[in-house]
Amino acid sequence: MGYHLDVITDDVGEAIRYAGGLMFDCCRAGWQVVVTTDDVAHTEALAILGVRAQSPGSSESAAPRRGDFRAVVSRFDHAPTTSPQTEDTRLHWADDHPEDSDAAIEPVRYRLSAAARAFKARALIRAGLPQSALDEQFWTADGTPLSTAADGGASRLPTRVGEYVRG
Repeated sequence: MGYHLDVITDDVGEAIRYAGGLMFDCCRAGWQVVVTTDDVAHTEALAILGVRAQSPGSSESAAPRRGDFRAVVSRFDHAPTTSPQTEDTRLHWADDHPEDSDAAIEPVRYRLSAAARAFKARALIRAGLPQSALDEQFWTADGTPLSTAADGGASRLPTRVGEYVRG
């Protein structure tokens, strides 16, 4: 079983700010993490997190196989690029509750591991971005954070890192 985290963004700096710790922790846990973007800025900052970037429509990364777990992370208003059948969970970042949402969504706060805090801080510096709050908040409609997902719970994840807290 493989684990895939796909981050979809038009702005790599924004993805680092909102999901850099999650990306690092997932890489550290053995997940395949790819940022899909046309933005070529800050690729060195992504490298600090252990993540690689690819262009939309690229076939560089292996497609998830049957039985793999796949999560997609993007800005809340980003148009979906996949169908619900190809992902197990979708997380969105936004500063506050997205008021224009038609879906019933709930917040999920991700507490970064100590290593993720350090590497995210370095990535933010490398990208020339201010060090913001390092914990990350996502919005989800399916109620399935990554640490409890993957068909049966956290025990199926290769390594548990970080921590999710509801609300």
